[in-house]
This record gives sequence, C-alpha cells and structure tokens, in this order.
Amino acid sequence: MARILNNKRVLATVLTVVFVCITFATGALAVFGRDDFAIGKSSADDSSASVGISSSNASRIAGEPAQNLIDEIPEPVDRTSMVFDRPDEMRAVFASAGNDFLLGSSPTEQSIKADIDKMLDKMTSLMLNTVIIDTKYKDTSIYHTDYMPKASPDFDILEYFLTKAKEKNIYTYIFVDALDVPEGNKIVTRKTADAQVLDFLANNVKQLTQKYDFTGILIDTYYNPYTESSYADYIKNGGSIGFENYMKQMPHAIVSTISRASMASNPKIQVGIISDSVWENKSANAQGSNTSASFTTLSGGNADVKAFIEEGLADFVMVKAYGSLSDKAVPFTNVVNWWAAVANSKNIPLYVVHSSDKAATGASGYGSPDQLTKQIIEARKISGYKGSVFNSYTKFIADPGQSTTAVVKLFRNEINTDFILKELQLTNPTKTQFTTFEPKTTFMGASDPNFDATMNGKPISRDGSGYFSIEAELKPGINEFSFVHKGKTITYKITRQTQILKEIAPVGSVTVEGGMKIKITANAYDGSTVTATLNGISVKLSPAETDNDSTDRDSNYKTYVGTYTAPKATSSVQQLGNIVVKATWQGMSESKTGAAVSVNKLGATGPLVQVTAEQAVTYPIDSLGRYPDGDNYPLPQGTLDYIVGDAIVYKEGNEEYTYYKLQSNMRVATSDVSRVEGSLGGNTISGMSVENDGQYTKIILNTQQKVSFTPSYSSSAFTINFHNTTSVPSSMSLSKTPLFDSANWSGSELTLKLAKSNGFIGYKAYYDSSDNLVFRFNNPPSSVAGA
Repeated sequence: MARILNNKRVLATVLTVVFVCITFATGALAVFGRDDFAIGKSSADDSSASVGISSSNASRIAGEPAQNLIDEIPEPVDRTSMVFDRPDEMRAVFASAGNDFLLGSSPTEQSIKADIDKMLDKMTSLMLNTVIIDTKYKDTSIYHTDYMPKASPDFDILEYFLTKAKEKNIYTYIFVDALDVPEGNKIVTRKTADAQVLDFLANNVKQLTQKYDFTGILIDTYYNPYTESSYADYIKNGGSIGFENYMKQMPHAIVSTISRASMASNPKIQVGIISDSVWENKSANAQGSNTSASFTTLSGGNADVKAFIEEGLADFVMVKAYGSLSDKAVPFTNVVNWWAAVANSKNIPLYVVHSSDKAATGASGYGSPDQLTKQIIEARKISGYKGSVFNSYTKFIADPGQSTTAVVKLFRNEINTDFILKELQLTNPTKTQFTTFEPKTTFMGASDPNFDATMNGKPISRDGSGYFSIEAELKPGINEFSFVHKGKTITYKITRQTQILKEIAPVGSVTVEGGMKIKITANAYDGSTVTATLNGISVKLSPAETDNDSTDRDSNYKTYVGTYTAPKATSSVQQLGNIVVKATWQGMSESKTGAAVSVNKLGATGPLVQVTAEQAVTYPIDSLGRYPDGDNYPLPQGTLDYIVGDAIVYKEGNEEYTYYKLQSNMRVATSDVSRVEGSLGGNTISGMSVENDGQYTKIILNTQQKVSFTPSYSSSAFTINFHNTTSVPSSMSLSKTPLFDSANWSGSELTLKLAKSNGFIGYKAYYDSSDNLVFRFNNPPSSVAGA
C-alpha cells in the first residue's frame, strides 16, 4: 500500500483520485488474461479460457508486470507542435463490424476480405478518405492482442483492413471503448471502471499501438453517468473522497490512462476524444454553449471533456453534432462553433460527426435530403473545422433522397452552394386551390437542381438552375397535382369547369353607319372553330395575330377576330338583329348572343360641334371599335365640325361607348365635343410662319375659322388636309428647321417635306392665346439631324 501511495506517477496517470488507491489496497493490480477466441466458439470449447480477473495472467505485456507498465506512463507532453499525417479535410465514415463489414451469420475469411474490399472501393468512389473502425464484433474483437477474445483466431481482420486501406490511401482510426473488457471468452461492458480496468486499458492500448499501423485511436464510452448503483459503487470503492469527486474523476482516469499509454507507446499515433454535442449549456455554466441539451458531458456524463483537451490529452476532438441546422435545443452551428473555439485554444483539429442515419427521414430538421450538405457548407465557414464524419456507412451509401449524391458533389466541387439553399417554390399558379374554365394550366417554379423533383411521382424536367415550367392538362372536375422536392410537398387542387366560349364583343346594342365594318371578337379555347352570324351572314373568326396589353399569355383561351360589314344606309333605320357567335372544340359547341345591331338611315349634315377635350381622339368611320388605328390623329380643343347622322353606339361588357361621325370623315367620342351655334365654310388661312427653338419646330397658321383637319404621314412628308377651307398662304422654303425642307400648299392641303427620310417623330396641335393654330413637331436629335 505504501509503495503505491508513494508512486505519484501512478496516482497522476492512472488513478488521479484517492478512491483508486483504496481499490489497490484491497488487491494487487492485475491484467485481464485470456486465450484466443474464434467466431462461434463458446467458453465450453475453450478449456483454457479464463473468466474474470486471473492473477496468474496479470503480467502478459512483454513479460513485464502490469504495475511496471503503469509506472512507465509519462506525464502528458505538448504535442501541438508535432506534425501528424492527417487529411487536409477529413471525409470519413464509421465502419461497424457486423453492420458494414463482417456480414452474414457465419462469415469466413474470404467473405470478410470481400466485405472490406468492397467497402474500401465504395469509399473511394464516394470521395471518402478516412475510415473509423469499430473493432468490436458481437462480444469479440477483430484485432489480436493478448487480452481480447478474437473474432477470428487464425485471421487478423484489423490487420487486413489496415493494409488494404493503406493501399487506397485511406486514413484509419480505431475506436477504443473504455468500458469494454474481457471476461472469460467474451467482451463485456462495465458500468464503471476500477483499478483493474485501468490497468487493462493501459496494457491493451500499448500492445495495440505497438502492433498495428493505424492513424489514430478514438477514446469512447468514458462517461460515468448517474445510475441506481452509482452510490453503491462509490461506497464499494472506498467512499472517502466525496461522491461528486468520485463520479467526475472516473472519466478523467479513463481518458488519461488511454491517452498517456498510447502517446508513450507510439507517439506518431494520434489520440482523439469523441464527445456528445454539448459540454454544458450556457444556462448551467457561463462557459457553456448556447444550447438547451437534455444531456451534457459535464453534468450528465460527469466527463469534463473541455478540461481533457486543455490538459493536452487529445490530438484532436470529434464531436457528434447530431442536431440539425434548425434544431432548437442543439442547433448544429452553435455546437460546432463552441467546440471549434475549444479546439482552437489548443491548436488541434475539430472533426464533426454528422447523423447520416437521419438523412431524409422524419427526424427534426432532416426531412430535406440536403441537410448534410448544408451542414458541411456551414462547418467549412468555421475556423478550426477540419473535416466531417458520417456516423453510418450503410446509411450513407444508401443515398436516401440523393442526400449522399449531393455531399459527394460538394466534395468534388461540382455543386453550386447557392442552389443548395433553394427550397421548392412554385410561382404559378399563385393559389393552390381554385376553379378555372381553362383546359390546361402551367406550373412554374424553382428547385435545387442537385436533388430530384417530382410531380405526381414523375420526375420534373428542369434547367441547370433548377427552374421548371410544366403545362398540364385539366380534366373536367377536380385535378390534384403533388410536387415533392427535398422533403417538401406542395399540393394543388384545381377544379375545372368546362366553358368553350368565354366572352364575346360587342354586346348590348350597336348603331353604325352604312358600310361600316364591325369588329367581332371572341375568347374561346385554343383550337376552336369560331363563327359569327348577323342578318343571315356568317363570318369566320380567326386567331388574333398579335397580343395586346390585356392578353393573358398563360391562358389557354385565344382571342378570335372577324369583321362584319354593315349594309349600305337607306332612307330608314335597318335593324339587323343580334350577333350570334358559335365556338366548336373537340366535338363540343357553345354559343353566345352579342350586340343588337342597327344601321342609321341616310342622314343630312347635323348640328355644329366643337372639341371640348384638350385633345379629342379620333377613330375610323369604316370600322367600329373602341381603339383608334395608326392613321388617326387627335383634334385640338376648339376645333369645329358638323355631325353627320345619329350617334353611333358601341357596347362592350357593361361599358357603353357613343360616338359622332363628323363631316370630315372621322369619328369622335360624344363626351369630347359639345354642340355650338354657328356655321363653317369658306375658311381663310391668311398667314404661315415657322419657328425653331432647337427642341421643336412650330408651324403657326393664322386661320379665320377653327376648322377640322386630317393629317397623314409618309416616309418623305407630313401632309395636313384642312376642311371647309378655300384660301391659303403661299408655299415657302424652310431653312431654319432641321426637320423640314419646305412647306407647299396644293389647294387646302399643306405638305411639309421632311429633310431626312422617316424623320417624323411626333407632333402636337393646339390653338395658342392668339387663336393661331400651332403644329409643334419634335425635332430629331442633333446627331440624327446632322447625319
């Protein structure tokens, strides 16, 4: 007892606490001894197998007593300046014997080799450069040391694994499960550790690190959580150092023993610690992370992993960051940031373990298959992060929802990280439930091109950026469309009502002049045959060649247009009846009744009217519609003209439009003019002058009466025909304007010859304060004028 108490190195390295000394006082240190163990071999088959602690086998490492080995473990040294063989960015998987290799109920040496070869080939194809091997197979070990029962006595599985991995330039790490110890011919997991367990760990780790050429070891299962038997174990082991001290010092003794034994035995092998997500929540410890984990290593596992790292017991730390990016309790980014700061304080790498077994599942935050990829993208932004580990090889290669495909693309730099942030979005239709008369609908949206997107289970064709546009047929009744992408589903329910002919124009009542053309329009299904009938005459309507501002380009309805010419006027009003439009589509027909049409009788010149609007829009008299054409120019306020015949009425929808036909053969809205007293005729234009201010050219006419006029335009000239005019001024050459060369009169028609072909770019007519008629033309830009 005195010898052990005086050995401070033993206490510091292995025990670290007084309770271990008490344990040593009750019995000598011993090493777990046993014979080789084969797959399927029971204890009854191995007469030499020992059960429990065998004092006769307490010294089996290089012929030295176990206690002497413990004495040789040095104090920790600063290894941060050492250069280790590490990947620039670790891309690793956990490999579990029995799950990922060593498969089947009765594996043979040949099948085991095949499993390992296949696994390593697959890892290479997936851009993985590291494997972390769980060495436990059922209740045996895949490596050969003097202590652990062997899964295959005649075939060293770990040696084969390491050799083949090295051939493929794959780094290798092995788990050291601190509480797994031999008991007879099998491995058992202890609830806690005592001096004999620590002694075994030191000896076994020494033999492992001296015999095998792997990159590093990973210390696991070192927690000492509170259980129903914790206090009883404390009393059993002495019960004199305080219960809380006992609980927290046990993990330190385990980690310290394994770490120092490995570092002393083979300094080139890296020692790592694997930890759960949270050391401690900030709410419980000011140095903790912004998390609210239900389990923490410090309080729940009594393991001060942060202190272990700061003490220099680890060359790297590996953290199980299993919370998703959106996890409220243990958000991925918060966890990685905190551990990175701890790792950076000792200048050691941080490796992040991702929960690949949750990918594309219902686990919180993992519904979208891009979760793993997003985690890596976020981790790469954090200083200290040196790589990723996926916690299940089998789940990783299964590629659920193409989650692995995206990760591999990221490793190959084949992924645009902007796309990975995209979620499924549909911009059209804007509502997911609606009723329509359309026979088709167009779905437009965006997605992440790195993952499949489907509509009703079938892949969607998209461009390289993930955008798509799909035209879908709608059957009468309810149509359901379900879009699925990265775990997100958007469902449309569209009810289609059949309506071949949607609307027609004109409707209501229309009064026209004899010979006037009536424009008839109809909105009908694309591909319909459309006709209009009036007064016994049928007119075929054809699809409009051009769209206007009111055209719905996403609609499956098309605008059909036709023209009906009214009969010549007679001495009495002619009632032609109603326009009837019929549309036929895929064997189905539908009709609508439009406007009642009447033709004005031959009319004498009516009353005089004057333009009251600032600019009165003019319309053609040979066709009826509410829009002017390109040959119609407005009349300025004050213009006088006579009405011919009765008002022309045009109704479209609920709107009614009325017009007057003017003696000058143009049509104006009745609201733009008013009746006045007086007469027109024999007008004299007594003078003409020209002004140019650089921006405008003004042709100023001194006119006796404010008669109407009809402009026209060609590529070489702008012509104005003045009505009710008998006297005009002389022609003149124009040199002060860049727009016109001359102003020539021929009867009551003024022709302004353009200086440059097609040089006309607009004008406005108005009466100035002296009642002169002014035509203000826009001058061409100086660069054009001088060209």
